Amino acid sequence: RLVTSPPRIKPPPIREIEDDTLPAGERLVEDEGAPSLFVITSRLWEENREEPVEPLVRSFYPARPRIVRVGTAPTPPPGEGVALPPAPR
Repeated sequence: RLVTSPPRIKPPPIREIEDDTLPAGERLVEDEGAPSLFVITSRLWEENREEPVEPLVRSFYPARPRIVRVGTAPTPPPGEGVALPPAPR
């Protein structure tokens, strides 16, 4: 019989990239990434009362980083960039 160990999972690392098209402080997740995973598959000999385990395969799947864009564009002062209606005549 084949058995698998409980998976060892580590969260993905975070990679931040400065982005001057986003307002300062704004964060945008570009890629969620994926955690790393380590598992051992073993053979279990049931006919033996002590049930020894024979490791067969060690599987490791590396993490894919979570990519986050971080805004660096200056934020305009309050009221700047807002169109005002024309003054009355």
